[in-house]
Amino acid sequence: MIECIFCTNKGLKRSSNQDSVLIDKFCLTGSMDLPIGMTVDKFPLIFAVADGMGGHAGGEKASYMVVDNLKDLDFLNLANNSEEEINEILHNHFIASQGCMDALVEKFPNLKGMGTAVAGVIIYSSKCIIFNSGDCRVYQFNNGYLRKLSHDHSLVQQLYDLGQINEDDMRTHPKSNVLTSAVIAGEPKESIKIYSKTFPLRKEMFFLICSDGIWDFMSADDLESCYSNDIVKTGHCLFNKVMKTECGDNFSFILIKVCDSV
Repeated sequence: MIECIFCTNKGLKRSSNQDSVLIDKFCLTGSMDLPIGMTVDKFPLIFAVADGMGGHAGGEKASYMVVDNLKDLDFLNLANNSEEEINEILHNHFIASQGCMDALVEKFPNLKGMGTAVAGVIIYSSKCIIFNSGDCRVYQFNNGYLRKLSHDHSLVQQLYDLGQINEDDMRTHPKSNVLTSAVIAGEPKESIKIYSKTFPLRKEMFFLICSDGIWDFMSADDLESCYSNDIVKTGHCLFNKVMKTECGDNFSFILIKVCDSV
């Protein structure tokens, strides 16, 4: 059995929300006043957060198109592939999403520049796949400590990998919003970079998927301070804490807990 709690919100300074979330087969947009929890007892499952860019209409449409296409991914066949093959399949899937964006831009030129970052988790009965493109992230809580599983496609991630800045600097660097890859209309197909990794699934695994509206305004210590074995308490703490920050961006998160060994 899987427990999850999720929220997507426009934040305190934006007039609209360009984020979208995917919970199994349900794509959610808009702005939620409180997190919503649910329990799911089936496999496979997919969860994803997408952070749109390119202006009000463009960002909203791009994030929704990517999560809407993800729900139709062939999960069962994906599970039987190697990590290299999984990455290629996801890459091709995001190229198809980009093609949908290109078609929309051709019809509505004002949407030029639309695109989205995205991150997610696919859960099977014995393993899980995490993936991302851009700077949406996947974390794991392990005994209350936070571990980043995904790998940002951003300028600050490159600087961090080179040892030139630390993890806190990634949040405060003046170019923290510069992406080196995402799913963006009109860009060359090879520019879409996907990071993916497969892990064995274990009882009590606890994931956090979020847009940069969460990690950019909350340090790892802030996020860890919300951890509780009760996923609902964790979700409401996360929501309340981010709302007490400047919260200058849209924010979205999904918390996922594996309750039973499978």
